[in-house]
Amino acid sequence: MTQAIKIDALWKPVIRKFRQCIKQHVINVLRYELNEHNSECTQGFQIGEVMNVPEELLKLKRTQLALYMMV
Repeated sequence: MTQAIKIDALWKPVIRKFRQCIKQHVINVLRYELNEHNSECTQGFQIGEVMNVPEELLKLKRTQLALYMMV
């Protein structure tokens, strides 16, 4: 059990940096196009387009919201 906790603790900084990298890339591309008055789904769709998310996933509202929350 303690081994699993140690491994999990090692991955958290890597995952955090990965999310920061994605966020920075998306913000650089969509700096002037994202409108905070749009719905979360619309913004998530725009983020997905920048990240080249497959169309069948990008159609799902759940995916759009997840992308919005990530960035």
